[in-house]
Amino acid sequence: MNKLKKEDGSVIIICALLIPILIGFIGIAIDAGYVLYHKNCMIEATEIAGHSGLLMSYDVDIWENEGRVVLDEALLASNVKIMFDKNCGHGDVEVKLLQANAFELNTSITIDCIFMCIFGFETKTIDFNQIFEGG
Repeated sequence: MNKLKKEDGSVIIICALLIPILIGFIGIAIDAGYVLYHKNCMIEATEIAGHSGLLMSYDVDIWENEGRVVLDEALLASNVKIMFDKNCGHGDVEVKLLQANAFELNTSITIDCIFMCIFGFETKTIDFNQIFEGG
């Protein structure tokens, strides 16, 4: 009986030590899920913007007369930015024309961290690039 009295309150100490660690793991899981969600949204927005850029930015006269796709760089950049903003809401878009019918699309977004601020991570920047080619 005397031995049990000496161990009274040990569970409280263990719980007090484990609760901050548990909260830290939960915070990391929430921030990781938040970042992955925004990464997937950005990738989808990039693909939508790239494909719509191909469909809305080619020279129709050249297509009808010669059967080949020639992209208008200024129109392409404008259309891609509009579609990316509609589907992602925010972010940076860079369009680089590679050929008359192909371009590289680089996108990036910056996400504010919720719980990782405690550890000094205020924001996370996600980058994605993809090459699109017309027929």
